[in-house]
Amino acid sequence: MRNALLSFVLGAVAVGASGQLIPGGYASFPPQPTPSNFVFDPTLASPTEIPMWNYSVTAGSDLGSGTYSGYIIGRSPLSRGKTTTTIPLQIVPVKIIINNGVSDTHTYDPTVNDGCEPAGHTAVDIVENSPIFTNTTWTMDGVNVGTTQYHDAHLRASFWSLVAGTSYHLMENVTVLPTQTMTFGSIGGSLGPGTNYNVPASFGGGCGFMGVVNVNDLVTAVNNQLASLSGVNIGTLPMILVNDVVSAESGHVINTACCVLGFHSGFYTSAPTNPPTNLQVTSIFDLDYSGLFGNNDVTVIAHELGEAIFDPTGSNPTPVWGGIGQDSGNCPSGGGQNNLEVGDPLSPGFAKVANEHSTGTADSNEWVVLGTGASTGITYHLQELTFFSWFYGGTNLGISGFYSNNGTLQGDAILCSAGGGTH
Repeated sequence: MRNALLSFVLGAVAVGASGQLIPGGYASFPPQPTPSNFVFDPTLASPTEIPMWNYSVTAGSDLGSGTYSGYIIGRSPLSRGKTTTTIPLQIVPVKIIINNGVSDTHTYDPTVNDGCEPAGHTAVDIVENSPIFTNTTWTMDGVNVGTTQYHDAHLRASFWSLVAGTSYHLMENVTVLPTQTMTFGSIGGSLGPGTNYNVPASFGGGCGFMGVVNVNDLVTAVNNQLASLSGVNIGTLPMILVNDVVSAESGHVINTACCVLGFHSGFYTSAPTNPPTNLQVTSIFDLDYSGLFGNNDVTVIAHELGEAIFDPTGSNPTPVWGGIGQDSGNCPSGGGQNNLEVGDPLSPGFAKVANEHSTGTADSNEWVVLGTGASTGITYHLQELTFFSWFYGGTNLGISGFYSNNGTLQGDAILCSAGGGTH
């Protein structure tokens, strides 16, 4: 489903024999208007905005030869000085209470072990100590791209022909902010309706509880929370962590227009401008060990943070692609996406298309990485991400012969009007 919100959710949920819901969805919302409760934190000096660089690229002839421009977080890989850019990234744990009465109230708290997560760990420390943020040696498509954080490794691989052998990096300086609380349901200061599911009882397998709220209610609640949260400003990148909570585009039940596992968006703190200024970029992601959506430890943040970096406004234009990943089955008649969403072509759980030249038979090759240090004993699953040049064709700026960071895509996109997929 594609609409003005550029969002994807499921029209219906398929339930496998194990109880796993196949697949999950992700969304991109254009920056929203300034929340009515926006308050500039007087303890902060005027913040330096998250750095972004502007690109302009002419698509290859197979993708229509048009010229496209947009903005990516960090420093341009074309710049003469190949230096490290560091952005302040904030993990914001949000405790969600869905209160529909005594017998139907549940608290989803990312700071407390939910009984399904590895013993002695919570969603917060699982994410904070994951390969998303800790230094890991990454060999992508046969090339060692560095010992670094996951999204820096992907950014370097995506522009490898420009940054190989240099000190070009985009690093995230991570802090964890105080836990926030949101209440949904029919009772008690509700931000909108919500539904609780006992996963084993409802789906014949899995673990724990799962909450569902409406995605528009969640977008509003998140932006309102951030607008008054001390320490969050246009110079930081807040990532909202929820535990065992997903959202539906229509209603708030799991079998109708569900389930969005994460999205990236934001809001303008003053009138929008071009280039984008006064933009508070943000993202929300679910972590859960319920089994309903497969491996969902850091899969969603791998997807959403990658997209927030490559498409912070949610509207970086591309030739219309589809027939792959989240847009499987929608080309050439209808469907298709025209934005630089590096996670969507490889979203897990969707069928492969016949004209993909790729390794194996999976829709994408997830990264499986063993945790170290504080996360020793945890197995992490990170979604594979797409390179910049897949969307535009022409000269491949990434690792030679590849268009994604774990070997799945070995050709650029095919226009949706021509059937979609990859070469």
